[in-house]
Amino acid sequence: MKSGATLALGRMISTIISFVTIVFVIRFLGEEQYGLYGLALVPISMVALFRDWGIPQALTKYIAEFKAKNNLNKAKKLVTSALLFVIFTSILLTVITFILATPIATFYRKPEVASLIRIVSLVLLAEAIYKVAWNIFLGLEDTKYNVTMLVLFSTIKGGLALSLVLMGFGVLGAIIGYVIGYFASAILGIILVFRKIPKYEEKPHKALSSAEGESSWKNTLAILLSFGLPLAIANTITGFGNQFYNLLAGRYCSKWDFGNYGAAATLLTPLPVLALPISAVMFPAYSKIDGIRENKLLGSVFKLSVKYVSLLIVPVTVLIMGLSEPLNAVIFNSGFPDAPLYLTLLASIYLSTVIGYLNAGSLLRGQGLTKTVLIVNCIGLLIGIPISLFIIPLLGIVGLIFTNIAVIYVIMGSYLVFIKRKFGFSIEWKCSIKILLAGLCAGFTAYLLQKLLNSYPVVELILGGFAGLGVYFLLVLVSGAVTMEDIQNLKAIFRGIHPLRRVLKPYAKKIEVILERILE
Repeated sequence: MKSGATLALGRMISTIISFVTIVFVIRFLGEEQYGLYGLALVPISMVALFRDWGIPQALTKYIAEFKAKNNLNKAKKLVTSALLFVIFTSILLTVITFILATPIATFYRKPEVASLIRIVSLVLLAEAIYKVAWNIFLGLEDTKYNVTMLVLFSTIKGGLALSLVLMGFGVLGAIIGYVIGYFASAILGIILVFRKIPKYEEKPHKALSSAEGESSWKNTLAILLSFGLPLAIANTITGFGNQFYNLLAGRYCSKWDFGNYGAAATLLTPLPVLALPISAVMFPAYSKIDGIRENKLLGSVFKLSVKYVSLLIVPVTVLIMGLSEPLNAVIFNSGFPDAPLYLTLLASIYLSTVIGYLNAGSLLRGQGLTKTVLIVNCIGLLIGIPISLFIIPLLGIVGLIFTNIAVIYVIMGSYLVFIKRKFGFSIEWKCSIKILLAGLCAGFTAYLLQKLLNSYPVVELILGGFAGLGVYFLLVLVSGAVTMEDIQNLKAIFRGIHPLRRVLKPYAKKIEVILERILE
């Protein structure tokens, strides 16, 4: 959890840099031009699903195991094999995407997007190398390097894109900034990997796994694929569904609609910023626990993780939902008029955090149950495609969001059923319900207050935010969703984050005394 919190803090820093620049990029481009930017990225995201074959996730698992056994020197062959594989597949898929750019633009019925797709296809190689380095550092639990890569990417991508847009390059400038940002951070990541791993001395261990024995790079690659391929198929199925829905929306929605959708996704930034590091770090954490021999420990970690992640994500979610209108007015000066509705619907997805949205999948993957993940994602795809074919042509972007919501809840329900049957535990339902109800009350308070104020958007945003947070913290404390034991656990987590520790230390004792009085 400490490494997850460090990564979350780093992602916040990088996102502030990126958010400030991308907001100006969006405002200068406008609805239609930014819609083209989003449409160009959709086919790249779909093609990327067939690139990695689960290799980065397998690296995280095996490197975490090597580290636990003090045998990280063996990881060199894994890294080399992984890099050779993803570079080959990336170059191949880049050529294919370049050729298919015109047919994709024809499907969109927007021919001007073809040239943009060809340029952004170059990012397939950079992103592959980036992901290899990223997942290695997750396995090492050395997330300061992940933070370094993030900050560099955000700085170059945002700064260069804004500069080129201001120079008159328009959407092309935004695309160039995106591609160059990925290449720069990918190169830095790999340099750091090959400087980091040789520092670990090889230490013999009596019982080494198959991944640790002497083998050729081909055998090493086979070991990575044996774990990663089922997981990759599951991710491809999930990702294919998402990108299929986006492609369908690209055909039936205008550039203006897609621009509003992209603006809403930008305003949603705080949620993935908090969610992605948590989800990523939980995977190696669950990998270290034997689900059979250490069943109670695994259950305890799962329940507490769902609880603490929900305590963090839910208030941010409901405040974004309740204050979507003033937030859009402050950031985009009342442009992108459909963005508040899309933002509210998109944010509602994160309410499923209380039932393990950011934890259940990581638990199953960490325990090596990738076939289960595959089956569940197949179920989601089989449900999602028929829904999308019906409601996206009918409702446009709203139909796209409803499709994603339906699929996520089907997948989450299936995950929880399997976890209960396999391991005998589930989430703490009473606690999750209390957190959800506290969040909904807080969101409604913020929404009602901003409507009653009818003032400047920035005033509505600030006062509504503070009022909503006050209601939320009061309700989670009074309802018993948070106990003194939770306070002590959270103290231990934040104590490991040095920047936050320096900020909170002068007030920590006073805060603790106040919380004790409320909880008594």
